[in-house]
Amino acid sequence: TKNKMSFITFYGWEVEYDEERCLSADQEPKSGRSYTMYHGTKVQTARLIIQNGFQQSSDGMLGPGVYVSRNQKKAERYPINSHFTNKVVLKLSVNCGKIKRIDTDNHPMQKTWHNHGFDTAWVPPNCGMLAVPSGLEEDCVWDPKRIKVIDVALAPSTAIQAELQQLIRQSQMAPAATTSPGVCQLCKRKLCPAHSTQPCWGCGETICTLMNKHKCARWGWKHLTFGSLVPMGSVLALPSRPGRQNSPFPHDRPFSRWDRRDGRLPNPGSFDGLHRNCKDVFPQQIEGVKMVINKTLSSFFKVSHTFHLSAVAPSSYRFHVEHLQSDPDSKETSSPMLIGEMDSSGSLNAHSLFHLSERIRAKAVFQTQQSQFVTWQFEAEYRGRDFTAAFTMANPDIFRESVIMVAHFLQSVSPQLVLGGELVYHRGRAEEGGILTLAGQYSGPNWVATLNAGKGGAHASYYHRANKQIQVGVEFEASTRTQETTFSFGYQMELPEANMVFKGMLDSRCIIGGVLEKRLCPLPATLIMGAFVNHKGDKVQVGLGVNVG
Repeated sequence: TKNKMSFITFYGWEVEYDEERCLSADQEPKSGRSYTMYHGTKVQTARLIIQNGFQQSSDGMLGPGVYVSRNQKKAERYPINSHFTNKVVLKLSVNCGKIKRIDTDNHPMQKTWHNHGFDTAWVPPNCGMLAVPSGLEEDCVWDPKRIKVIDVALAPSTAIQAELQQLIRQSQMAPAATTSPGVCQLCKRKLCPAHSTQPCWGCGETICTLMNKHKCARWGWKHLTFGSLVPMGSVLALPSRPGRQNSPFPHDRPFSRWDRRDGRLPNPGSFDGLHRNCKDVFPQQIEGVKMVINKTLSSFFKVSHTFHLSAVAPSSYRFHVEHLQSDPDSKETSSPMLIGEMDSSGSLNAHSLFHLSERIRAKAVFQTQQSQFVTWQFEAEYRGRDFTAAFTMANPDIFRESVIMVAHFLQSVSPQLVLGGELVYHRGRAEEGGILTLAGQYSGPNWVATLNAGKGGAHASYYHRANKQIQVGVEFEASTRTQETTFSFGYQMELPEANMVFKGMLDSRCIIGGVLEKRLCPLPATLIMGAFVNHKGDKVQVGLGVNVG
């Protein structure tokens, strides 16, 4: 005939199977993927997990489930009330399934996400949730069967690590009845949340959504025109045939960043934390010989002793005590946080933090120096869904008619942009005045740029995370009062295989410095070595420290 039609020999689909597992803790996971995660637990519990699998917790910040993280540092903190000699971090392979992002306090699905068809809840890093003050990434997996132990990331000793690794190998070599466990008989791949078996909507044959190709037996009864492949999650499928039901595969479109936040902007955090990412990259100056001994008395109390022998200042001893909540990520508001420190000269530094509610917290600070009050400060902070407002009053004195008041406000304008300001008011017998400072922060996928500018000067910083091991930071500060301008460059390099972290810096005052921290495994100690050279002042400071516990 003139209009000759083309008949295809089959209809169905072809699959693009992605087994990529590498993802940093600050990247958003994708539904239907498997990722490497970590879980911190006790030694005996680790043995039971390897042999019998995980068990779902009764409750938690995200409701029932198994709590894991792609950030190993997060897992290393748990269990909170256990000594380091009884802590183990298991390396896991987790099939996430369908993921729900929880990034705000009192999220409508914070504990009910599984009832809405989700398999994993994900709390992104630095999302501003008061329930996660550490700012580290966290995941909650509903079904323990989605988790498989593959290795031991951290153990208190090499002997325990070897024992647990042997248990993992034995569990992996366990004999199966007829087929290998966890393997689909249709596609011959490892079972994952994307697997689904159902009858073909053409011929009725049982098929798996991850089969490389399926040829329908009913290919010759009706002609089909060729159509373009359309993405359907990780599956590439031909459009549905006219007159038939739609494809049973879920049509998951890639949501925008706004959609993933359910149309809400994140909380911007506190004003004091705007430059924190950059400042954490720079090394802290160390001088003389310092020894710090930490001791955890219970799940609530921690104490530390610091001995410092200095060549440029009097040698000193400091006693530090903390009363904390049993879980730093807990939402409990009844238990306050109390921190006290006293040195050999009699100076006292005390802090108290009260969570009045999930959004309101109050803070009080008292400082004395040689039996005289130096600072008494009170602060109240309110964190809304997309803004933070804080008020601070320092050193109020009725008799001297003096006071210092500070007001902070930050507003998330977009998921990347934060704008706000700081107003400082000072009143005394001889003077009275105020300073207004405007602030802005813009965040990229792996970088943060921040600027504060006002009558008192300007402070700009840029933080960039190059990869998992290297972070860099740049700071620029200008003061109108001292008429000084400084420029600083700092970097941090982590070597997890060697248990080492190195931080270095260089500034416009010709000061070069670096600090090396080496974890002395299996001992509960960290060796700290640092040196700072001031070329203009012709000065050198060298320090050596040991942190035990």
